[in-house]
Amino acid sequence: MTNSDPRLLIFRWSAIGDCVNCLPLLRALREGMPRAHIGWVTEEQCAGVLEGHPYLDQVFRIPKRDILAALRSGKVWQAWRLMRSVAEEIREAQFDIALDLHGVLKIFALLPFCGIPRRVGFTTERPGPNRWVKTDLVEPRRGHAVPFFTSMARYFDLEPDRYEYCFYLSDDDRAAADDLLAPVAAEGPLIALKPGASQPHKAWFMERYGELARRLRRGLNAGVVIIGGSDDTPRAREIVEHAGMELLDLTGKTSLRQVGAVLERCDILVTPDTGPMHISSAVGTPTVALLGPTVREATAPFGDFHEVVEHQADFECAPCRKRPTCEDRACMAAITVGEVWAAILRRLEAGKPSPPPPLRDTRVRSAG
Repeated sequence: MTNSDPRLLIFRWSAIGDCVNCLPLLRALREGMPRAHIGWVTEEQCAGVLEGHPYLDQVFRIPKRDILAALRSGKVWQAWRLMRSVAEEIREAQFDIALDLHGVLKIFALLPFCGIPRRVGFTTERPGPNRWVKTDLVEPRRGHAVPFFTSMARYFDLEPDRYEYCFYLSDDDRAAADDLLAPVAAEGPLIALKPGASQPHKAWFMERYGELARRLRRGLNAGVVIIGGSDDTPRAREIVEHAGMELLDLTGKTSLRQVGAVLERCDILVTPDTGPMHISSAVGTPTVALLGPTVREATAPFGDFHEVVEHQADFECAPCRKRPTCEDRACMAAITVGEVWAAILRRLEAGKPSPPPPLRDTRVRSAG
């Protein structure tokens, strides 16, 4: 396809890390087609990454919480109407092309009803209703999620020679981060800890975070900041208790973009497989990633400035992804504080990479 000014809509509404890993595709599309009108369909959880982004013209929110609440109470028709209202809003925008970056059945509840004539997916989609409604398929690059998603640009005859994120941070986001980090600004290296994970079996252990934080404070005079949503606040309290000293707890106090701005100021993030792990990659901050059930090849932090600590080769059941067969998280328990400490020291010695290229609003708008 060679049309330089299509009206195209990206379908990727979860999870946070996956949406972030789609941003190199957004950059390729915007820079390759400055006249295009680009929209994105997302859930409320991920909207904070996308709304106000200079490379996007429209963002459509799916009210996931309301839909799930309706389904749990048996109000299927109400859930259907909520989804149809999103479809009607999309129909009014008159998009030409839909880019399905999910390739799963849940998209079938929305995509066929949006009035979009060309619906593009990947050849890796499984046979079924969602694939039946596709008019075109693109052969993706295999391996990590970033080149996989970015290969959708091939549909427009675009072949990016590099993969560059475009995580948008406003001046207000950065100012908020400076204010939040002021209590640790005068200390040594700034290390962020993200304790929780979307699936409990992916998480590391709070007592080990506590021991690590204590080492960081005593050994490096590091400023230690705990990030995450309000669900991470009880974990943050545990970490502080195990550390036996005060740490900066920002859990539940930041938007997604403010998390990005905080991480941009940090020297390292220590985290299991989480959305902030990918946000850290996007803003150019090295990550020490603690991986157990995760498929490393597809979802490890993208780039050559990270450290992955894992012992998957020692466990026949790893990676188990979303279907753990154990109760003791053996693959995560195998990760020691000493290993993580050593990985942090290596990353500090290597230093941070050059920051990602700045975002430029390259959109070309017609007169009138």
